[in-house]
Amino acid sequence: MLTIPDRLFDLPSVTILHRSPGVVLLRKQLPENQEGRLSLLRMHTFSIVRLGEQLITSETGHSLVVKPGTIGMIPRGFYTVSDFVAEAGSFESVILFCSDEALRRLTFSALSSHPGGLPEFISGAVPVMARQWTNEVLNGYNKLGSRSEPWFDLKIKELFLLLQLDQPALTQRVASWTMAGQVPLLSIMETFAHHPLTIQDYALLSGRSESAFRREFRIKTGMSPLQWLKLKRLARAWDLLRMEQGPVAEVSARVGYENVSHFIREFKKCYGHTPGVLAQKPVDLSDRFPAY
Repeated sequence: MLTIPDRLFDLPSVTILHRSPGVVLLRKQLPENQEGRLSLLRMHTFSIVRLGEQLITSETGHSLVVKPGTIGMIPRGFYTVSDFVAEAGSFESVILFCSDEALRRLTFSALSSHPGGLPEFISGAVPVMARQWTNEVLNGYNKLGSRSEPWFDLKIKELFLLLQLDQPALTQRVASWTMAGQVPLLSIMETFAHHPLTIQDYALLSGRSESAFRREFRIKTGMSPLQWLKLKRLARAWDLLRMEQGPVAEVSARVGYENVSHFIREFKKCYGHTPGVLAQKPVDLSDRFPAY
């Protein structure tokens, strides 16, 4: 699983055009297709495809196709992302990532007093001026170098003004993403327990700060989020191994452990033996994993 945009920063196919608090602007160029990558978008995402085609599928199975001449507007969350090269043999996009705070600043004039429902991704035609905008930011990066930060701040504001002038209804829906509110803690944890996420990621998905998330979670469950996750993942691993659902390394990955050795140590600490040597009788988990 990829955590976006963080995992993109060191890729040779990605150029970081601009970074400032709450905002990241990238250029991505690929020589071949990249398909079916499960990704956590930690920031709201605006993808302007220049060459090729992008397919984004949500956890609920809804799909968004971003073609040249369109902009994909995607709220933070889990998606499967595929990039397809054009007939000429390459894929290129300019991608803007925004935090809640940054998006509020950029869309403040489009905010409605009533949220537009749950966040959903949107695809819209890119105004002619916005198409020129991508050319300008790429040229600006090449010409200005380290002196480009104030200029990029202005260009990003310009993009949202162009979108608001051309597509005010879509821009208002994007602005409503910052008003989505909080999601129940245990709902988030249950849904994504078997993904290798950090507590910061869970807090972000729930609409809370990390400190508020930890505090509220302990009040509700009597344990820390990490303790809860460990028990949840190990209980799931126990079930999979008892049902002979794959080798230890595969089970480790399926329940959210990226390090197999760490998984084996935690499993043995909890159950008294390694995953490969399960006891013949079931283990009563009621004292280790309370029901909620």
